Amino acid sequence: HLQTEDFPRLRCGIGRLISPGEEYDATKFVLSVFDRDERSAVRKMVTKAGEAALCFATEGLTVAMDRWNMAAENESSKAHAIAE
Repeated sequence: HLQTEDFPRLRCGIGRLISPGEEYDATKFVLSVFDRDERSAVRKMVTKAGEAALCFATEGLTVAMDRWNMAAENESSKAHAIAE
């Protein structure tokens, strides 16, 4: 409807499903229904997405990107360390 992709977007990632270099059709994964074990994580993700959107609206794109991209990187590092 906007006829442009020139606007900031909030994206919620699904994380890495497989090892780098492996082939995987993520479409089937992201379009499937969340199972019972995933629903708690989805609720948390939606809450964080709302907070990130509010931050963008009130504090601007740069602040939101700095704050929420850093938070995602820190969370990913923690998850990776726990998995090892």
